[in-house]
Amino acid sequence: MRNRVTFTNHFKSWLSGFIDGEGCFALTTQTVGRGFAIQFVLRVRADELPVIKKIHQCLGGNYYIQSGYPNADYPNANPQINYTLSGAKNCLRLIRHLEKYPLQAKKKQDFEIWREAVYLIVSKEHLKGKRDYLLYLCDKIKKVRQYEKVEIPEAPKDRQLILLVGGGNVRTPVS
Repeated sequence: MRNRVTFTNHFKSWLSGFIDGEGCFALTTQTVGRGFAIQFVLRVRADELPVIKKIHQCLGGNYYIQSGYPNADYPNANPQINYTLSGAKNCLRLIRHLEKYPLQAKKKQDFEIWREAVYLIVSKEHLKGKRDYLLYLCDKIKKVRQYEKVEIPEAPKDRQLILLVGGGNVRTPVS
């Protein structure tokens, strides 16, 4: 009998935040045939392996370590871990998790589109006349990911804040 691991609410909430920062909800058309590929991906530094193993225990899926490939653009490239949940049925575990422990950042929009696509594919609606709608969702998720330029108001010179990089301390400049 397989041992079941219990995860705390603290871990599950943390996992949603980690997904908000590092996760990718992929929805693409397959290059061969008329199918769709549904996938969730996390790609992190290889020294995060203990965290990925815990996520794997919680959600299932697969992970592998990819060697770093130093080149002219990235001379100090280091190995990375790629964690994936592939296929609509496998992605249902992640959907249940994120419905109970929701995302808080902009990635929530990606998730909502992706979740809709997963449900359509699991119910085989893409084979019953909803293919065009799924193509629309593929385009929609790309558009939602585009950076929205925001206007950052300039603070008065005597009230500007200085962020000390690395320490996380914020202080006002001395006049």
